[in-house]
Amino acid sequence: MRRQSQIDAGNQVTGEEPFNFFMALHYPADNLMILDYNRVLRSLNGLSTSEFISKLSDNFIVTELPENSDTKPSKIHNFSLHIENKWYSMILKE
Repeated sequence: MRRQSQIDAGNQVTGEEPFNFFMALHYPADNLMILDYNRVLRSLNGLSTSEFISKLSDNFIVTELPENSDTKPSKIHNFSLHIENKWYSMILKE
């Protein structure tokens, strides 16, 4: 799209423009560690905790985790939620 927009604007395209390149990295999988990707919500937009969890239940199977259980998700499409000093497991629905 960027190439075509330059052509449409009457600019000469040489193939050396920055939009012709992107950075890539090849790294051995046995030396790769993917770290947690955490988010913090500042507000529930006026929802109570139970209302918020109810809304999440539209797209996730939400269950409270037992105390002292492992909170790190173990599978793809699994997430953990910490709210009001409780941990919840969230599994994305089909």
